[in-house]
Amino acid sequence: MCLPRFIEATLTEFYVRTIFLPCFAILLSATSSLAAERPNVIVVFTDDHGYADLGCQEVFNDLKTPHLDALASGGIRMTDGYCTAPQCVPSRGGLISGQYQTKWGLESNPQFKDAAIMERFDQLQTVPERLKKAGYVTAMAGKWHLGEDNAEAIAKNGFDKVFFKHSNAPGHWNMNLQGEDIPPQVQKGGGYHLDLISSFAVAFINRFKDVPFFLYLAYRAPHVPLDAPQHYLDRFPGEMPERRRQALAMLSAVDDGVGRVVSTLNSPALRGSGLGCCGLLHRFHPRLPIDRLDFVPIEPLVQCFTKGALPREN
Repeated sequence: MCLPRFIEATLTEFYVRTIFLPCFAILLSATSSLAAERPNVIVVFTDDHGYADLGCQEVFNDLKTPHLDALASGGIRMTDGYCTAPQCVPSRGGLISGQYQTKWGLESNPQFKDAAIMERFDQLQTVPERLKKAGYVTAMAGKWHLGEDNAEAIAKNGFDKVFFKHSNAPGHWNMNLQGEDIPPQVQKGGGYHLDLISSFAVAFINRFKDVPFFLYLAYRAPHVPLDAPQHYLDRFPGEMPERRRQALAMLSAVDDGVGRVVSTLNSPALRGSGLGCCGLLHRFHPRLPIDRLDFVPIEPLVQCFTKGALPREN
């Protein structure tokens, strides 16, 4: 696949990653140096995604992630990127704030219910807020986990268009799948939650193709509950643990969504509209392996919860 319009980065490594913050600094500096062609930025964030569970890792052969693999083979692959935490809430806090989340007191999942900590988060100038000042339209779709799960509250952290949706339960949005603005409201039904946020991403890109945009696409996959519909499960026949089949099916849904996003970006309507960056970040949870992950020959497997510390090999 030839995608001349994009710088495509696949950032994959252990569940403790810190390098995406400098990466965002690079992307943000690009917005000032490329005044005439501010790059479109798309961040795809997967959840509890095993290090081995991408085809491009060449560890297992039961995966079907051709579109994600194409980003790795046709773009820039950063194999030693680190996230600021191995948990849902603090890793997202670091990503969206653009700084170590421990600087403002967020260190664990339960703390997203701590009013004092989340008030500090609300007072920060987030990555999307900075990009809005640079003339970007911003959006998020999928899992939030940084406060109230409604479009109006999420928008206060810098997102113009919002579709909170991390399960098949009701979501909340302020733009529909036709790219039309709507009052912030509950969203119900319509299909599988991973497919719906992919559709929202495509609608957002099509609507704002003529202006620089930032899209945060946060798939709740393959995080539990494992909830892939049958047509994705059917892609993985044969004998295997059902947990594995479900996880592979969810990742296949993510891959389909990324394929739709890339296809939209590469369409004649958008080709030549400016430089774009599309990156995959995945957060690996050590206690929720996708069945066979413990057989992956990777050493050392380091756990690190210290403030700002990088793991060191012995």
